[in-house]
This record gives sequence, structure tokens and C-alpha cells, in this order.
Amino acid sequence: MLLEMPPLRLARLLQDEGRLREAVAAARAEYLRYTGASQVAAAAGTTAPATREELAERLFAALHEQHPQLAGRLTGMLLELPEPELTELLDDRELLTLRTEQALRALGR
Repeated sequence: MLLEMPPLRLARLLQDEGRLREAVAAARAEYLRYTGASQVAAAAGTTAPATREELAERLFAALHEQHPQLAGRLTGMLLELPEPELTELLDDRELLTLRTEQALRALGR
């Protein structure tokens, strides 16, 4: 997944540690989905802990950029979403902004 990126995009990732971590976590999550590790956890009624934890870390980092005081609370609220939607949020900044605004409205801010 990462090695299939155009060279310019990969070079930009290598310059930004935060985005590189996000890309590696997304690639890992995709690998786990591909190998069926997430399916085993889903069949057991759970989410693969490492994957969910990594999503939470990435989400917190993204939210902390815009809302450092509320990042923990917003992360907790958005973690209520299904895992595929969380992955989508982390891949699409506009969608993340939209969901964050909805969470902020729910908090009355």
C-alpha cells in the first residue's frame, strides 16, 4: 500500500512524521483486514484491540491539532463510531471536520 504510492506523495509522507504514522497504521489495518485478523475478532464480537487502539491514537493526534483542550473528549465521542467509519474519518480530513463539528455542537460549543 505505501510502496504503491507515487514517489512525490511518499516523499511528502516521509517529511511529516504524524502523517507517516497515520499511513502506516492505515496500511496495517488494511493488512489485518486482508489477512482476516479483523474478521476473527468481529466473529467473536470484539474489535482487534491493537487496530482499535491505533485508530484512537491517530484520531486523538488529528483532533489535538485543532482542539487541544477537547481532543480527549472528542476522541471518546468519535470512537463510538464503527471502525470502518473511523478509518474513513482519518483518511478524509473534510469528513473528520464535519464529524468534529457535530460532536462540538453536541457538547454545546
